Amino acid sequence: MRMTSLHKTNTLRHIGLLLALLWTSCTKTTNTIPVVTTASSIAAIVKNATNLTLFDSALSKTGLIKTLDSAGPTSPYTLFAPPDAAFAASGITGFTIYGDSVPYLTRLVRYHLIAGETYTAAKIASLLAGPNAPYAAASINPYTGSSDTLYFTVNASGIFINGSLITQADVTGNNGVIHAISNVLVPPSASIYQTLATDSTLGADSTLTYLVAAIRQASKSTRLDSLLSGTSVFTLFAPTNSAFRLPPFNFTSADTIATIAPDQLAMLLQAHIVAGRKFSSDFYGQLPTLLAGDSIRFSPTYGNVLVQKGDTTFSTVTGFNVMATNGVIHKISQVLLP
Repeated sequence: MRMTSLHKTNTLRHIGLLLALLWTSCTKTTNTIPVVTTASSIAAIVKNATNLTLFDSALSKTGLIKTLDSAGPTSPYTLFAPPDAAFAASGITGFTIYGDSVPYLTRLVRYHLIAGETYTAAKIASLLAGPNAPYAAASINPYTGSSDTLYFTVNASGIFINGSLITQADVTGNNGVIHAISNVLVPPSASIYQTLATDSTLGADSTLTYLVAAIRQASKSTRLDSLLSGTSVFTLFAPTNSAFRLPPFNFTSADTIATIAPDQLAMLLQAHIVAGRKFSSDFYGQLPTLLAGDSIRFSPTYGNVLVQKGDTTFSTVTGFNVMATNGVIHKISQVLLP
């Protein structure tokens, strides 16, 4: 059986950056928002929190800090606030925020905002209990033309948004509530296949060019490229280039993948795809893959462990919860054998 340890990593920014980012487990100190008087606005809470300086910079550049400073027509607000540690882990600095376009940055920060409702932790748990409960966010975003969707998971470990944990709940202001979260939330920008094809940020061994080449070759017999570009929702466990370099494959370049029979590659890749949107917070039980008769299992004996029939190789997850328009991608360091 194959066992895959799920080490927490983080994801963020443009399509190319999405697969580069590692989940970061922040300490309680870095994730805690100093609680201020309820007479303060959401904007004031963010400005007075010493560990939300980058989020404050992003809100200020977009002008949203003014919106969140009073009770306006779109209030009250629920804001999910990633601390500076989450931004730093993703490579985003104040200089990065300064260089981002206002439309891009506005969509990013509004993806952390629900307008018109105060969603306390108790209200989220009662209304959105269970895995993958969707709720439209960014309802006052003028740039996207439509609302982006957040996905909530409520379980014994806590409340998660797109797989990101609420680390401190219910910091209340006079125009809404803030929840500190463990990671920056990134709205999807492309399909699973398009996101894979644009990943080029971590160097040859950590990118996914071999996987893209394998999908293209497999699609000569089974149209996995169309499947992962369509409207049906999937979760893909994506082996990196370094994973394909390991035995038994030993690929030395993407070109060598073209020598493998398409049917064989299709069978291999279908062992990495499960139906539905599964975040790291949903890793439990058993997930049937698209390969008939095969499944991925999560063993509580080893904590967050992915178990696949075939062999006993451990495969580390190096990139969690990468959003796509038609699902989620998790980057892994070993190829899962059917």
